[in-house]
Order: sequence, then structure tokens, then C-alpha cells
Amino acid sequence: MEPGAAADLVLVDGDPTTRLSATLNTRAVWRRGRRLAS
Repeated sequence: MEPGAAADLVLVDGDPTTRLSATLNTRAVWRRGRRLAS
């Protein structure tokens, strides 16, 4: 990671570290810093 670098991110509803099923509740996806889905 570095300042100004593009990032990939998946936003989920819930805490996937305690409840794996939270990964099924995708709210938004970013790839290379651009939003793909919501």
C-alpha cells in the first residue's frame, strides 16, 4: 500500500471475521479504485 495507489475493496453488511455468511451480503465493490457494483 502507498498513498495515491488504487485499491480493491468489497463492502459487506456484517462482520465476515465472525460470521462468514456476511460475505453473501455484498453492498459495494471497488476494483483499482473504481466502483463496480452496489
